[in-house]
Amino acid sequence: MTRDPVTIAPELTLGQFMDDVVRQRRHTTYPFVDGDRVVRILPFRRVAEIPRNQWDVRHVRDCMLPPGDVPNLTEDERAVDVLGALAGTELERALVIDDGRLAGVLSVRDLARALQPSPRRRGH
Repeated sequence: MTRDPVTIAPELTLGQFMDDVVRQRRHTTYPFVDGDRVVRILPFRRVAEIPRNQWDVRHVRDCMLPPGDVPNLTEDERAVDVLGALAGTELERALVIDDGRLAGVLSVRDLARALQPSPRRRGH
């Protein structure tokens, strides 16, 4: 899970988002929070679908998805339940909510890494 993910402001133009956010920390999903509540989600691929010549006039809010399009999980969910929740989503991502606030973003890849057995030490 990516803890305390990079969050964004919906009023940014796509150009500002690319220059100010993506250049420093590229992720596949960017939540927008209002206080502690997740309001919307920006999948990076949605920005990539917009022609570059529109980035200075289009805004992040134009590409965001409602949070209902991404499952909400808690940190204590069982791996099998998490896998089931992620498998049915287009983004293969879930928001991890802890005590009503965004704790992180979890991907199918994060789950696969967590479930891989650790390599055995040589000679043991």
